[in-house]
Amino acid sequence: MTYHILATGKVQGVGFRNMTERLAKLLNLKGTVQNLENGQVEIYINADEKDLESLKASLFEGNSKSRLDKLDCKVIDDIDFEDFVVLR
Repeated sequence: MTYHILATGKVQGVGFRNMTERLAKLLNLKGTVQNLENGQVEIYINADEKDLESLKASLFEGNSKSRLDKLDCKVIDDIDFEDFVVLR
């Protein structure tokens, strides 16, 4: 399944995208992550429910600089990603 996720909180300028990429690659997930102009981070990811829950739990743990307040997740039409990449 492909999920569209919006991350809200202190998620820009704190290494959140790189952390997301590292976690996704550890779980062998494919997709993208990018900053949005409104301060959120947008994630598209191919994952089963178990891996999605693992990713979400790790994102909420965060790093020493980030603070994740909310993740809005919804299932969307499948997108075929070849890898997980940070979009700049």
